[in-house]
Amino acid sequence: MATITAILEDSFSQYGGQSEGESASFVPFIFAEITAENVREVLLFVASKPALNRAFWRRVNDAPRTEDEWQSSVYICSGGEEMQNKMKASDRRAVEIVRDTIPRVQQNREALFRREA
Repeated sequence: MATITAILEDSFSQYGGQSEGESASFVPFIFAEITAENVREVLLFVASKPALNRAFWRRVNDAPRTEDEWQSSVYICSGGEEMQNKMKASDRRAVEIVRDTIPRVQQNREALFRREA
C-alpha cells in the first residue's frame, strides 16, 4: 500500500502545480486526503513544495473559525447546493484536523492576526 506522501507526490507531479495558482487548485485534493493519522506526513509533503505550502496555509488560515462563519461561508461550484455542502464539509474537516495538530502555532497566529469583528 502506498504512503500518503507517495500518493500526493505522484498526483502533484502529474498535476503540475508549479505556480501558486496551480497549487491552490491542488489544495482541495490534499484536504480530501488528510486524516488525523496522516496529517503530519501531509504537512511535511506540503512544506517541501513552496508554492503549494503558501496556497495550503492560506486556505487553512483564511478558513472560518466559528460555527457561524462556517454556516455563512459560500462555496461556488457547478454541482449545486449538495456539492457546495460536500466541499464545505471536506474543507472544515481538513482545517480542523490541521488546527488540532498544531494548536499552539494556530493560537499564536490568531493572537497576532486577530480578525476584527
